[in-house]
Amino acid sequence: MDASAHAGSTRLRHARYYLEPGGEADTLVLSAQTARGLAPDLDNLLAAHRWWASAAPPSEPNTKLALGAALRLEAILWLEGDMRRLRPVLDAAVEQVDAGADRGLGARLLVARGRLRCGQGELKKGKNDLDRALRIARDEVDFRCEARA
Repeated sequence: MDASAHAGSTRLRHARYYLEPGGEADTLVLSAQTARGLAPDLDNLLAAHRWWASAAPPSEPNTKLALGAALRLEAILWLEGDMRRLRPVLDAAVEQVDAGADRGLGARLLVARGRLRCGQGELKKGKNDLDRALRIARDEVDFRCEARA
């Protein structure tokens, strides 16, 4: 795409195609069946997410879309067992949350990263993410996220 004179608009269309929610993918927690169905598009989803998270205008709808996509990617990558590719997605998403993005989505992302960190042996950092997610979930009165944290 970089060689094209219209690389920016092409990347935007590509990102929207893969990241805009639809059907069951509209939920932030995918069923295993839906995640497996999206798995063949994993490379495109990751590329679209990277572009959207780094190059899209930092408006609230764009950031919310990128954060929701990170949660969908988390479901797919968790099933695929590819933690090497999952960590940068979650780290980038949490950075957006730290910069003031949607707190409700942020709590869910912190749960995802906390789980991953604990699974990778980073227990203290994982616990910190989970504790932070719990505080946000309680502030936002998000019982589902609170239960996960």
